[in-house]
Amino acid sequence: MNKTEERKLFQIIKEVLGVNVTEDLSMDTVPSWDSLRHIQLLAKIEQEFDIEIDFQDTLAMTSVKSIRNILSKYQSGK
Repeated sequence: MNKTEERKLFQIIKEVLGVNVTEDLSMDTVPSWDSLRHIQLLAKIEQEFDIEIDFQDTLAMTSVKSIRNILSKYQSGK
């Protein structure tokens, strides 16, 4: 994931969750990151990066680090 894509991802997370993004953010540390916000976050990521995320990957995307890793997998597949 290049710096432009990373900035784009961080902006999406900030918009959806309403928090300043750091590498250690996760569903456990952000009270506003509930199931509805998770779906909104995934939908926005899919839209902005023009990808379709597998269901199993959506379950694993519970932190900024895991989102970056999984998104990188989709980006390298393009």
